[in-house]
Amino acid sequence: MFIYVAERPEVGTASQGEMIEEAIVNLWEATELYLEEFSLFETALHRLLF
Repeated sequence: MFIYVAERPEVGTASQGEMIEEAIVNLWEATELYLEEFSLFETALHRLLF
């Protein structure tokens, strides 16, 4: 059994799956969640500082 790993180094996310397609879909989901969380953190930080 193989595990495929997909990375997005420019964002800093990575994921895995049993098939290449699954690894890519999981990577998109991980990147989307990361960017949503980063955006919320950045907004909260901006409100605290300004």
